[in-house]
Amino acid sequence: MNQPSITYSQGIALYMGAVLGSGILILPGYTAVAAGPAALISWIFLSLLSIPLAYSFARLALRYKDVGGIFTIVKNAFGHTAGALVGWYFFVWSAVGESVVCVTGASYIGAAFGWERDAVWLTAFLFLSVTVGINLLGRACRFCLAGWFC
Repeated sequence: MNQPSITYSQGIALYMGAVLGSGILILPGYTAVAAGPAALISWIFLSLLSIPLAYSFARLALRYKDVGGIFTIVKNAFGHTAGALVGWYFFVWSAVGESVVCVTGASYIGAAFGWERDAVWLTAFLFLSVTVGINLLGRACRFCLAGWFC
């Protein structure tokens, strides 16, 4: 059986999503307010600082050919307990991040159309419901529980 793998482009996209995350939707405005024109310098500096981090994760991913991601890296370095803690932390962080993306996207749409706060929250809830539903259908399809999608 083949080991799951990703392409170089997919790896770059995953890393960019992990580093930038939902902050890319919010932080540039805060940075511009706090730093003014120097915000561009801070973004360039941050980008340069992330290169060694990206390289380290790429090398570790090549070394540990396991789909466990950060859990596998930490487990191999510090033991199963530390790996489990980091894995659960990453899981919770991802769930919270997905919620932030939904609220941010709904806020942008609400601002464009002049929606009230309740409409924005309802839209964010719908976005989150759709993403959870797609993930659940993907799992069901993967195990052929929803035969009409397979």
